[in-house]
Amino acid sequence: MKVNETTRVQSGAMSGGAAVDRPSSGVAQVPQGPVDKVSVQSAAAVPPSVDQVRSQREARLRELGEAVESGAYRPDPARVARRIVDDAELAARLRAMLG
Repeated sequence: MKVNETTRVQSGAMSGGAAVDRPSSGVAQVPQGPVDKVSVQSAAAVPPSVDQVRSQREARLRELGEAVESGAYRPDPARVARRIVDDAELAARLRAMLG
């Protein structure tokens, strides 16, 4: 069967889809050109699950607790002070915005 009549249809016009030649018979002819590809490499960009975050936090807290108990934990005073000031500034800004 030979089809001579085709109608240009914009597939997914709102989502930026590719144009497809759709013959009057209703059978689509996909144009030659770029091909969609699927990759699992982007799986590395998926954020960790709540359980993973929880277990990582628990492990870090255990490490810190052991360091404190053994006397090996030496916090940086300048970093601690900076965090205290940053938290106070954030709290003040929030109070000003909400109050």
